[in-house]
Amino acid sequence: IQQITGRPIDLFRPPYGELTPFTLHCLLNDGFRIIHWSRDTRDFEQPSISDLQQRFDRQPLVDGDIVLMHDDCSVTSYALDRCLPSWAAKADLRAIPMSQHSAFAQPDSTPCQPTNGQPELIGAGHGASAEGWPS
Repeated sequence: IQQITGRPIDLFRPPYGELTPFTLHCLLNDGFRIIHWSRDTRDFEQPSISDLQQRFDRQPLVDGDIVLMHDDCSVTSYALDRCLPSWAAKADLRAIPMSQHSAFAQPDSTPCQPTNGQPELIGAGHGASAEGWPS
């Protein structure tokens, strides 16, 4: 990805949202920022575009939500064509790069830096402590 974009990669989304204490330690030690989602489209289940859109109509997005979508699911790109305009119209929401997410707009602070010995995991603009953090 870095060869294509010319930019270093420092974001990591754990598969299935799972991290071991060792993996977390290695990622943070290597300067990665860990991203978790607040809303899962479950697009890997290959729902219809209507089903996917109805799921978000029943529980609308809110400011700061991080939506998980998979680029290897055929429904995803088609769903984006319908969902993004709908989300924007209903809640004045827009898609932004993670680097512009409010979770990264902390003055004089770096996300995922250990605080009192506990790292913070980024997800929907709020932190969660990781248990088992090696000291």
